[in-house]
Amino acid sequence: MSKVLFFDVDGTLVQNDKGVDKIPPAVIEKLNEIKEKGNHLFIATGRPYAFVNEYLTSLDFDGFVMANGSHVMVEGKSIFENYLGQENVEEVVSYLDSHQVEYILQDNKYGYLKAQFTNLWEFYQRCNIKEDHIISEFDKAVYHKIIKMEISLPAHLADEFIEMIDGKFNYDYNGTINAFEIYSKDITKAQGIEKTLAYYNLKISDSYAFGDGYNDIEMIKAVGCGVVMGNGVDELKQIADYVTDDFMDDGLLKALNKFF
Repeated sequence: MSKVLFFDVDGTLVQNDKGVDKIPPAVIEKLNEIKEKGNHLFIATGRPYAFVNEYLTSLDFDGFVMANGSHVMVEGKSIFENYLGQENVEEVVSYLDSHQVEYILQDNKYGYLKAQFTNLWEFYQRCNIKEDHIISEFDKAVYHKIIKMEISLPAHLADEFIEMIDGKFNYDYNGTINAFEIYSKDITKAQGIEKTLAYYNLKISDSYAFGDGYNDIEMIKAVGCGVVMGNGVDELKQIADYVTDDFMDDGLLKALNKFF
């Protein structure tokens, strides 16, 4: 029976803060071996398609669970998209515009970022994104298909903004860098995994996930076997089926060799 393997990116497949921005060759070789045996390999990321760099999309993964589960692609085609809703997006945008806050709207292919939002432009240009998938001139016509928003939210607005969106969305907020992400209330990476398994007509017991961060918690819980990197956060290790070594100590390769 085929298995499906889901991989977080930074801290699991690569380690950008250690200068490792490519998957180690030995891991690539092992992944190819696993796939040749009839298994399926997926990237599971909080990023939307426009922010998944070309290096990853050029590799031989079967698909992507993106935007924290709001968008699933299998073998080049979208099988699931979950939208925030026209009225919800319009309400949030109206608030942000009235407070002169920078933001980017994201659908299943493009990011919508106004030209005057120079701070976010500079930030995303450093993130190795697909710049040809960023659109600077747009209007309300795109609101109905938005699956995620990223906002540069000043700390003094955080409490007020959270109160406004409470109950309407899931969100992540890092007050240290004023980074705020909004995605669907009922969607996580776990739902994206469920859609993928249903596509292949496979069971939860046929799935593995590999991660290291807080946004991997639902994913690790959702699969048959959740593997956490040694460099992962403690909360994730507590729910893991298996904790491997740190990324820099070949933790991912060791885990893949153990199970496959």
